[in-house]
Amino acid sequence: MTEAFSCGFLQLVCPPFLRGLPQYSQSAGSKRRLDAEQINFSVDCFRYGFKPADYRRHFEYSGVEYEFVGFDTSAKKYNCIVKDIKTGIVSKVNSLMLKEILK
Repeated sequence: MTEAFSCGFLQLVCPPFLRGLPQYSQSAGSKRRLDAEQINFSVDCFRYGFKPADYRRHFEYSGVEYEFVGFDTSAKKYNCIVKDIKTGIVSKVNSLMLKEILK
């Protein structure tokens, strides 16, 4: 069962596991657009044992605050992408390590 929604000239289909997640984000000029990063995260998170609610989740490790922003689906070992909030540096970490930190 799928549910359709419209975004301007596009007609997209929303799979059941994405229902209830924010599908749109507000941009300048009050135009609505899909937040592609969040939808990609929501689709890929189940593959690695995370939840859609973990998107942009903040955590601290070794005195540095990070934000969980996505996945590198082609990587086997370091497949989670995190960003240092202070400097903006993006790093890749192991999903097993990140699960332990986010508990």
